[in-house]
Amino acid sequence: MMRDQRLFLLFLGVVFSAGACTKSSHDEGMQKKPSDATEIACDIKEGGSIKVANAWVRATSSPNGVSAAFFDVCNQGSTAAAIQSITSTAAAVAELHTTVRTEDGVVRMQPLETLVIASGAIAEFSPGNDHVMLIGLKEAIEAGSTVPVTLTFDNGETVTIDAIAKTPGKAVQH
Repeated sequence: MMRDQRLFLLFLGVVFSAGACTKSSHDEGMQKKPSDATEIACDIKEGGSIKVANAWVRATSSPNGVSAAFFDVCNQGSTAAAIQSITSTAAAVAELHTTVRTEDGVVRMQPLETLVIASGAIAEFSPGNDHVMLIGLKEAIEAGSTVPVTLTFDNGETVTIDAIAKTPGKAVQH
């Protein structure tokens, strides 16, 4: 009986450590999802498709500034899909960014050329991690309004989402 218990505990340790290995190196400072976030299933489907959920942008008080967009992207295809470009009619430029911590502890944003999402995987764009910068806003983004963001993937798929503008609490930092 004792051997079975040890094997079970070993099994649990392997399962939980394997799950921890799937996190990317910049998940360390990940913020909790907003309370209105929905879980999305990412089952692989024949022919595949990209699913996007929980899209929101930071509300702003002035035009010509910057904002950031956050969302979850699920790749239901049988092969990896890479984000090739991002656009938004609300801004002059939309860029993929990630947040990195330097060796001396300084946190910086860094542009990304592309982001590859493995088959069956969910990429979480969240404050302090991967996100989309909206630069050169054409007008202020009021809380409650929506901002269109279009993602184009290397597999030919294009997804346009309407991100809801929110005023983040003090716990959410960018």
